[in-house]
Amino acid sequence: MNRILLALLLAFAASPLFAQQEAMYTQYMFNKLLINPGYAGSRAATSITMLYRDQWTGFNGAPRTGTFSVHGQLKNPKVALGMTVINDRLGLQNQTGIYANYAYRLPLGDGRLSFGVQGGFDHYEVALSTAVHIDAGDPSLAADLSTFSPNVGAGVYYQSEEFYAGVSAQRLIENDLSGRTLLSEDNAFARQSRHLNAMMGGVVDISDGVKFRPAVLVKYAPGAPVQADFNASFLFVERFWAGVSYRTNASIDGMVEFQVNRQLRVGYAYDHQINEVGPYTTGSHEILVGFDLDFGRNRIVTPRMMAPRYF
Repeated sequence: MNRILLALLLAFAASPLFAQQEAMYTQYMFNKLLINPGYAGSRAATSITMLYRDQWTGFNGAPRTGTFSVHGQLKNPKVALGMTVINDRLGLQNQTGIYANYAYRLPLGDGRLSFGVQGGFDHYEVALSTAVHIDAGDPSLAADLSTFSPNVGAGVYYQSEEFYAGVSAQRLIENDLSGRTLLSEDNAFARQSRHLNAMMGGVVDISDGVKFRPAVLVKYAPGAPVQADFNASFLFVERFWAGVSYRTNASIDGMVEFQVNRQLRVGYAYDHQINEVGPYTTGSHEILVGFDLDFGRNRIVTPRMMAPRYF
C-alpha cells in the first residue's frame, strides 16, 4: 500500500479519500493484539510488547511506527484486558492512537474462543504550515490540522496449543479527518476507513528440536486492494525462530526471534521491497522486544510452561 501517496492526498485534502490507513507489521504474529482485540490474554501471562518499524529506509518522509501493548487475563480466566498505544509518522502526518481492549474467553475443544472489543481515540496532526508550497497563496495550507477521533473495533479469535484463527474489524466509525474549517469545497474530505483482517496459523512438529509454523494474514480496506501476508517460520531447540514472508505486491521479508528466557524475547525483521518503491529505498527494518510476566501465579512449573508460547 503506498501510504506516502495517502499522506500527500490527506494533507492537501483535494478529493474524497478512502485507502489503507493502518500501519503494517511484518512481525504481527508475535503480537496479534495490534490487529485483533480478541487476542487479549492469549499468552497466559501479562504480556508487554514494544515494536519499532522504520519503513522504506532512505525515502524522505517514509513511515516510522512505534507501538506499545500490554495484555493479560484476570483472576477469572474468562476475562482479559489490554491496552495498545500506536504512534505512526508519515510525511507531514503524525498519528497517535490509544485503545483499551476487553476479551471474553470461553473453552472450546482443545482451546479457547475469545470475543474482543476495543475502544479509544486517535489524535491526528498534519503540519500543513511546514509544507513546501507550490502555490504560496493556497489558504488550505495556512494552518496545521489537528483532530481527536474516537473509534471502536471488534474481533473473534480462537487459539489452541497448535492452531489459531481470527477475524477482526478496526476503525468501525468512519470519522471525518479533514478539519472541515480548512477546506473550501464541500466535497473535499478525508475519512477513516474500516479495516477488515483475517488470520490463521499453526505449529507442526518436524523433528526433535524443530517445529514449523505457517501463518497467513489477509487485510482489506475500501478503496485499496486486498493484501495478504504469507509466512513460514521454524523454531529450533525451543529458542530461536527464523522465517520468511511474502506480502503481495509489496515485499519479501525475513525475520528472526530469540527467546532469551521464559520472560524475554527479541525479534528483528527486514523487508525487501518488490513494488514501485523498491528502487528508492534500502528496505524496511523492524525491531520487537517482548516480556511475559506471570507474577508468581504459576506455582507448579511444567515443561509446557518453560517452552516458548507459540502464538
